[in-house]
Amino acid sequence: MKKNIKSIKGMNDYIDKKLHLYNYVIEICKNILNKYCYKEIKTPIIEQTDLFKISIGNNTDIIDQEMYSFYDKGGKHLTLRPEGTSGCIRSVIEHNLLYKDKIQKLWYFGPMYRHENTQKGRYREFHQFGVESIGTNSIYIELEIILITIKIWNVLGVSRHLKLEINSIGSIKEREIYKNKLNTFLDSKHNYIKKYYKKNYKKNPLRLFESKNSNIKKVLKLAPLLHKNLSKKTLLRFKHLCNVLKKFKIKYYINKNLVRGLSYYNDTVFEWKNLSLNKKNTVCAGGRYDKLAYILNGKKIPSFGFAIGIERLIILINNLKKNKTKKTTIDIEIIFLDNETILESISISEKIRKKFPTLKIFINFSNERTKKKLKKSYENKVKMVLFIGKQEIEYKCYSIKNLKNKEQKQCTYKELIKEISKLFF
Repeated sequence: MKKNIKSIKGMNDYIDKKLHLYNYVIEICKNILNKYCYKEIKTPIIEQTDLFKISIGNNTDIIDQEMYSFYDKGGKHLTLRPEGTSGCIRSVIEHNLLYKDKIQKLWYFGPMYRHENTQKGRYREFHQFGVESIGTNSIYIELEIILITIKIWNVLGVSRHLKLEINSIGSIKEREIYKNKLNTFLDSKHNYIKKYYKKNYKKNPLRLFESKNSNIKKVLKLAPLLHKNLSKKTLLRFKHLCNVLKKFKIKYYINKNLVRGLSYYNDTVFEWKNLSLNKKNTVCAGGRYDKLAYILNGKKIPSFGFAIGIERLIILINNLKKNKTKKTTIDIEIIFLDNETILESISISEKIRKKFPTLKIFINFSNERTKKKLKKSYENKVKMVLFIGKQEIEYKCYSIKNLKNKEQKQCTYKELIKEISKLFF
């Protein structure tokens, strides 16, 4: 008995309506970023493992448990990318993109891979639409990027169901000082917490604030607070950003426990959360990462960006029944009445395509009866059907039917072109 081979767990097929919505969302994002003059960048799906070990940091769930890593035939240690920012910064440095343009505004889209426990909206192959502004530490670029996310939500019709949370996690130096204080506090706690945090979070204890563990949450309520360990300069910077957001009437919430999981972040971080979900509700997240280029190549390049989880955004759109995408309709369907007229059907379809390149023309090659084919044409909302049989070829005329008004007529090739123009243009 043959084995039924299925897709790998956590990696999904995109078919029909699901694929159509997926493409629709990506096109919306692309169009908006192009209007803001952000340029596309494409980086490899596979990168050197060291790229992520250096950028994300060792002793994290992503590095220790989730990355798809392997040795290739040449013995190189490679990884399927778990996120897009590291590869983007690597590319900017490698190709010296900042030499001519001191600020690079970039967007990218593609699959990412993490070996996680699969659940709705959390898959092992997932897709992100990422946006990065590289080369400036201005809070106004932070404003622009948040405005871009709002534009995307507005066009997709989901803005009322998303909540913007922001926070400042301080400068890199301030974070290191706070981490030491937090480690000292956690070392004094009872064995369960001590063992758990030492195993998973010793190098980056801030990530404990993202934990859903009730015991850890209880302990952290007594922990020193990050915002009370930030300098006056950092707090003024964050206050300035908040004031700018208010001027643009952007509704936001300060979440003092929002830290972001990746170790390269500093200062402003933000998340857009789906209000209709209790868990795994972050649709879009990002922040400032001035440290990343430095730890990769020793160059100080201030940067700010975000990534949208496409699968989670699609879940939101479907839940709200905001899927306004239109099924790809057939403009003209050509039905040949016998096998001897197939070549003529293909020939006339090519002539029409050349004359009207924007029209969608479908030749029905099925062996079904003409009546059944026509019934499906109505179901598929075809606008015009062109019948070609021996009689049409002999008399050099075509039988056409307008499925909207059900009017059927015979016409020459010139008359056919006029009828098509009248119906579609």
